Amino acid sequence: MFNYFQDCPKNVCLPIYPNICSDDFNNCKNVSQNDTRLKVTCNYDIRNNVNDCKNLVTKLHYNFYHNGTKGYNRVETLAVLANISYEFGMQDFEVHQEYSINFWWINQTRNFSKMLSGNPGYLIGKPILTGNLVNVGNKTNVVLKIERFSESYVRSFITLPDNVNGNCVLKNETYLSVDFGYNLLTKCRFNSTIFNRKKYLNGTEVCRNIQRAILKLWGGNRGK
Repeated sequence: MFNYFQDCPKNVCLPIYPNICSDDFNNCKNVSQNDTRLKVTCNYDIRNNVNDCKNLVTKLHYNFYHNGTKGYNRVETLAVLANISYEFGMQDFEVHQEYSINFWWINQTRNFSKMLSGNPGYLIGKPILTGNLVNVGNKTNVVLKIERFSESYVRSFITLPDNVNGNCVLKNETYLSVDFGYNLLTKCRFNSTIFNRKKYLNGTEVCRNIQRAILKLWGGNRGK
């Protein structure tokens, strides 16, 4: 393999195709050789004793695509960039980076439908399947169907928000999986506007709104 921007014959080396993504990896875009976001720059502000660094990599995912015994066909990187400022002082400044590697068949896309919890019954340590019961018929002829979203983990299995810096976060790449047969204890802080100050609510209505907000956070990514 070789870097996307290095000179190497294609019949000898396999190029790496870089992508810049949002923090949850939902939106990714290919970048070209001249993209300024690929360049890390740091500027020191003497007056405020602050160093400003741009385009630092905070998360980096490698995807290797292959077709079995014939070897690899493509390699891509998914990177999350961030701008970081820190003040010079006696203490060291740390930047945390997250890495992961996935190996895929060349025609394979991310699909969680094959990650079964066990059939028949559940298997210890496997994630618990979830879905939405929907009517695919009409009002007179009700036909119920379990709808699942195999492209998303948090919409395919029971998950809970993860603790990120003390806050509750539930995203496609940030979650706690509830596995069958295992106890799970977690704690995080959830902030939400639960009532309209212009409209008076009694204590019962406030409690109901709190309950709805918590349930929405728990199952909000599983569809309507």
